[in-house]
Amino acid sequence: MDRTVVPEESFSIVRGSPKYCDVAGASGKNNRHFFCPTCGSSLYTRLDLMQGKIAIKAGGLDNGLASLGGKIGVEFYCKDRVAYLPAIHDATQEPKFE
Repeated sequence: MDRTVVPEESFSIVRGSPKYCDVAGASGKNNRHFFCPTCGSSLYTRLDLMQGKIAIKAGGLDNGLASLGGKIGVEFYCKDRVAYLPAIHDATQEPKFE
């Protein structure tokens, strides 16, 4: 999934009240997934593994900021990448999310 990680203090909900569900991540720590209560679209995630950060679905950012400069900094779960997808140039490659 294409997520953009931002500091929690720079994030705000501008309209509505999302619902959430808690799921244990591969690390065993909690991932709280927030979604639209009307349509079910995934919005953002708070990860116990990344205190003080919010992982936002990149397409949900206002004012066309989804690309944040057009540079991808890291790819997680590279150990599971299918053979026909190449690594992203200059992105840090992490076999899993820890």
